Amino acid sequence: MEITAGQNRRITSSILNIILNKKYLKKAKQTNVTTEVGFKQIGYHNNTLVGASRALIKKSRGVMS
Repeated sequence: MEITAGQNRRITSSILNIILNKKYLKKAKQTNVTTEVGFKQIGYHNNTLVGASRALIKKSRGVMS
């Protein structure tokens, strides 16, 4: 499963977890030039899409839980 949540975040899943991801720009090691876009995993939730969605909203508002 992959759900895009806005321009900079997405929700994906693995066998056991729902995973929150945040977009970042990848840079080449030698030239320091942006080459492409990637996603970093920023949170894991145990198979509850509702819990992952709430955490995504809190993170986008800057609220720490």
